[in-house]
Amino acid sequence: MRVHLRICEDAVELSVEDNGRGFAVPERLGELVERGNFGLMNMRERVELVGGTLRVDSQPGHGTRVEARVPRG
Repeated sequence: MRVHLRICEDAVELSVEDNGRGFAVPERLGELVERGNFGLMNMRERVELVGGTLRVDSQPGHGTRVEARVPRG
């Protein structure tokens, strides 16, 4: 697993990446909730509450990368 934290002038960026099993990312993260998987949806809601964005990149068999960007100030 790799974790990167970058503090920029206007934002804080966090990236977490693994080389695990990965999964098919649905077009809407809400689809994960419908399947009983709440973790990524909860993360997105919390990041959006402070005006940030969350991006998920994953493919079956290729690991996962989650990137959050939150404005400073």
